[in-house]
Amino acid sequence: MTRLCIAVGLLSVALLAFQLHLMQILSIVQWHHCGTMVVSVALLGFGAGGTALALFHARFLRHAAIAVPAFMILCGVSMAMAVPVAQLEGIRFDSLLLFVGWNELLKLAATYVILFLPFFFGALAITVVFTRHVNDAGVLYFANLAGSGAGALLAVASMWTAPPATLPAIDAVLPLAGAALMLPETHRTRWLGSLLTALGVAVVFTLAPNRLEVSQYKSLGRTMNLPEASITDERFSPYGLVQVVASPALRYAPGLSLSYGSTVPVVAGVFNNGDWLGPVPESTLFGRNGPLSFTTSALPYRMEPRTAALILKSG
Repeated sequence: MTRLCIAVGLLSVALLAFQLHLMQILSIVQWHHCGTMVVSVALLGFGAGGTALALFHARFLRHAAIAVPAFMILCGVSMAMAVPVAQLEGIRFDSLLLFVGWNELLKLAATYVILFLPFFFGALAITVVFTRHVNDAGVLYFANLAGSGAGALLAVASMWTAPPATLPAIDAVLPLAGAALMLPETHRTRWLGSLLTALGVAVVFTLAPNRLEVSQYKSLGRTMNLPEASITDERFSPYGLVQVVASPALRYAPGLSLSYGSTVPVVAGVFNNGDWLGPVPESTLFGRNGPLSFTTSALPYRMEPRTAALILKSG
C-alpha cells in the first residue's frame, strides 16, 4: 500500500504541475486568456477517464496490475511529447485565425486531443486504483490531494529554474517514477524496456526542447520580422517569459514632436510572454534632449518644477 500511495502521489504532482505549465506555455505562444483552455482539457481528460472506466470496468479491474503501470507510462510519454507535437507546423493553431477558415479549427481540435491524452491516461490510472482499493480510499485520497498540492508548489518553483518549453518533459518523469514502483513481476524485462524508452523520450525533450513558436500577431512575432532582429537576452519565472529583442530598425518615440530635429536612436525592446513592455532604458532616450522629452508623456515631468515653484511662492 505504501508504494501505491507514493505512485498515486507522484502522478498527482505531475498532473497538477503539467496543467499549470501548459497555462504558462499557452500564455506565451498565444495570449493569457488561452490559459483557461487547459482547465477544460484537464476536466475533459478526467471525465473521459471516468467514462472509460464505467464502460470497461470489469476488464480494467481484472487486469489492474498491468493497467495501472501501463496507463502511468502512457501518461508520461504523452506528457513529454504534448508540447513538441502541438507546436508542429501542421498542428499549431493561431487563435486570431479561428474564425477565418476550417483549417485553424481542425488544428485547434488536434491540439485539444494532444493535450487531452496525458490527463486521460493519468485519470485512468487514478480511477482504477481508487476502484480496486475502495477500502483504502481515505489513504489514497490523502495521497492524491497531497500530491496535487505539492504539484502546485513544484510548478511555481520549477518556473524559476527551467525554460518553459522543457517543463512538461520534466513533469513526465514523475508518472514514470510512479510506474516503476508498480511494475508487475511477470515480463519484467519488457516492462523495464518500455519504462526506459519512455524515460529516454522525456530526457530528449528536456535536454533538446523545441522552440516555442509565438503567434505572428503578437508584438514579439511582428518585431522579429524587422531586419536583423534577434533575441539578445531571455529570463523566465512564474511572472512570464521576459525577452529582449535588438534590431537596427527598432526605435521608440511614440507621439514625437515635430520640433525634435535629431535622429531617433536605436533601442532594444523588452517583451513579456510575447507582449511589448517597453524599451530598454537608456540615457539617449530619457535625457533632457532625448526623443522622449519631446513627447506628450514628458509633460508631467516638465510641469513638476513649475508646480513646485508655484506652491512655494503661494506658501
